[in-house]
Amino acid sequence: MISARLLPVFSAAFAVIYAPALYFNWALVTYQPAIREWDFGPLTKSGPPMFWYGIVLTSFIGACIVTLLAALLPEHASRRVWSGLTWLLPVAALIFIAYILRPYFVT
Repeated sequence: MISARLLPVFSAAFAVIYAPALYFNWALVTYQPAIREWDFGPLTKSGPPMFWYGIVLTSFIGACIVTLLAALLPEHASRRVWSGLTWLLPVAALIFIAYILRPYFVT
């Protein structure tokens, strides 16, 4: 079953891409709620913008690309990859996100 092999790849890739996308603000789109407008890229026009949608879209597209590349690998090559990466990479991404958000919680 190919989905059982690729779902952990997508999940880990999404988490790993989301962390630097959040840190460096790699938002593909930005929603401006004050003027009800969508823009490409991380732009600020009027009022506080919402970059989260663009960051999630960036992570989704990146994870789809990584998953597509993993699907092209032969199955015997994927057996050589340590299965612990499916939980280790997202945990490392969460620790990184907690680190970059620490100014909000520590005075």
